[in-house]
Amino acid sequence: MWSNVRYATRLLKKSPKFTATVVLTLALGIGANAAIFSVVSGVLVRRLPIRDPQNVVVVHDQFPTLNLPRTTVSVLQFRDFSQRTDLFQSTAALKRTDLTLTGQGQALHLQGMEATSELFSLLGVRPELGRDFTSRDDTYGSARVVLLSHGLWQRLFGSDRTVVGRELRIEAKSCEIIGVLPKEIEALYPHVDLWVPAAFDPESLNPKYRWYVGYTMLGRLAYLIRQS
Repeated sequence: MWSNVRYATRLLKKSPKFTATVVLTLALGIGANAAIFSVVSGVLVRRLPIRDPQNVVVVHDQFPTLNLPRTTVSVLQFRDFSQRTDLFQSTAALKRTDLTLTGQGQALHLQGMEATSELFSLLGVRPELGRDFTSRDDTYGSARVVLLSHGLWQRLFGSDRTVVGRELRIEAKSCEIIGVLPKEIEALYPHVDLWVPAAFDPESLNPKYRWYVGYTMLGRLAYLIRQS
């Protein structure tokens, strides 16, 4: 075996370009396999960190004439899709947003998520600390509240369990911390630091904004799909 290894080594030294090609090919192959395994493991092998995930669906609109087979929804579409069918037990909408946090030393630019109050109950997710959003929080003009991701709670507050009730300055406005989400939810929404209520502006329900899409809509089916 060692004789074969020495022979192979001498051959590779004589052809450095060929050697570099072989090493690069192996690196790309191993990297691609590792990436594919991570996706398969996360999506197919590990159970999603939500209640009865087989009964949760993503609702899209489509515009075939514009060559758009799948789009997000507008606020008005979300309301219509939620109210005009008995297909869903509950529905929720969410949208990524950039948020700036001040008052904690240097200003921090963080990834945020707007979410309607039904989201966490739909997913079957309960905060690790505090509470989640209520319909009152999700009403336009209500007092501003925020949920922390588990990661931000650890980084910014050192896992301090007395953080609930404190104030944060987000977009130069005071917000009350009402809870901390469990770490498991980060498997679904990685890199999201802060969660805020969607609190739709009543103007967004104006028919002229029907095609202002941007929200991902989730629905929990009213009928139960048995998981095999």
